[in-house]
Amino acid sequence: MSSHLKRGANDILNTFVPVAFGKRGGKYTCPICKNPVSFAKGEIILPYFKHTGTGGGCSFYNNEQIGNDRDGGGESACHYNAKYQLKYMLENNNLNITHKCKMCNVLNETVINNKETTVIIEYVMLYNDFNIKADVALLNNNNELLYIFEVFYTHKTNENDRPEPWFELSAEDINNMDASNRCCLLNCYREYNCGECNKLIELNKLKQTLRNKQLIEEKKQQAEIDRIARETQAEIDRIARETMIYNMYIDNIKYKHKNVISEINFKEIMKQKEIVRIAREKQEEIDRIAREKQEEIDRIAREKQEEIYRIAREKQEKKNRIAREKQEEIYRIAREEQEEFDRIDIEKNTECNCGIKKRYICGCDRPNFELVKINNQLWCKQCNCWKCRCLK
Repeated sequence: MSSHLKRGANDILNTFVPVAFGKRGGKYTCPICKNPVSFAKGEIILPYFKHTGTGGGCSFYNNEQIGNDRDGGGESACHYNAKYQLKYMLENNNLNITHKCKMCNVLNETVINNKETTVIIEYVMLYNDFNIKADVALLNNNNELLYIFEVFYTHKTNENDRPEPWFELSAEDINNMDASNRCCLLNCYREYNCGECNKLIELNKLKQTLRNKQLIEEKKQQAEIDRIARETQAEIDRIARETMIYNMYIDNIKYKHKNVISEINFKEIMKQKEIVRIAREKQEEIDRIAREKQEEIDRIAREKQEEIYRIAREKQEKKNRIAREKQEEIYRIAREEQEEFDRIDIEKNTECNCGIKKRYICGCDRPNFELVKINNQLWCKQCNCWKCRCLK
């Protein structure tokens, strides 16, 4: 089995060509060392590019960790190849990117087509007062940024270092993707929440804020109740002390003037009883007011909590229903596109009466044929296809 990895090459126009579109006899060069490479394809071994001769010591096609010193020093060959293969897929194929919400695990899909767009590698822009460099950027005809694609091999990009919308793609997934497919499916490895889950998080934060305000209000009310209770108790203690002093004074008078004090003693006893009665009524009134306030606070808290739970349930049910409908629509569209791609692929893979597959037959209005001496057939330089032998 060959030790060469699935790396692309540059054609004579210095355009990156994935290994899936390599052609025997084509002229290609290594993207790193710029030395000639050849395309190999057999019945058992998968297609691959390899250096012609020694390749000047370049190991781009057989080493996973080789650094790209010409373009910045630390970039691996896997990362370098993935960026240019992703650029090719964005320019020639439809790209479907799936990403899963880390809270609800619902799969969301973004479909990206190549109509009226421009793909730029190592796109430099200003973000948060810093110049940042994106691996791959997709722009429209007005040079407005549509999407950013970050390719990781060993280390991912920080979530807050790129403006939305952007995707985190695996270099190995891109390199293993067959670029000849009209619709390429890739997985986004970002850890993020979908819009509905973000709304739910905001709702929970709002709930917590309301609860904190409620607790603060309850603490204030409780502090007021405690203050009134302390003042009342202090007043009772003051009255008790004054009463005790007064009783001591009365006892002294009684001791000296037993007959004269009898009437005064009766009046003071009645006065003391009245004072105690008034204090008891005040305490009972304070306790009643505190109980009523606490019951009102508990009732309002229960009503608010029930309303919050009701809103949360309704939003969760709506989110689940929308997610199911969206997922069913995505599956239906994917099936229809796959059936159409399969039908077109079958038609292109059928052979003409001359034995050449129809996908390799020239269809140019003004072909530029060149005679290939090896098989004595005509080869079109414009579309890189053979002339049909059925035509004279």
